[in-house]
Amino acid sequence: MSKNLGGRRLQWLVGAAASVSLMGACGAPQDTLEESAELGAPEATAGEISAHLSAGTSSFAAQSAVNVTITLTNVSNRSVSLLSWHTPADGLKDDLLTVTLNGAAVEYTGR
Repeated sequence: MSKNLGGRRLQWLVGAAASVSLMGACGAPQDTLEESAELGAPEATAGEISAHLSAGTSSFAAQSAVNVTITLTNVSNRSVSLLSWHTPADGLKDDLLTVTLNGAAVEYTGR
């Protein structure tokens, strides 16, 4: 009889553990978002990302299209997350670059 009672206790313990586990999975979506943000890489801060701008040539005709490459490199010793807004990932939608000709600012017209 004690053997049968032990089996019932084991079933009850397994059932209780499963119930508690399932209840924990039913958290509010906001709770889940906050927890996952804490587990991910922290946002990059100044000095952790290096930006390098390069072009195929150093001089351009006034009417020619200018293609540049922007390379972002994590120079820190840890993983960091980088938001995509105000980066080349979204394309240049804002005045993020200063364009000059012979040291004088010129209008940037190429978005």
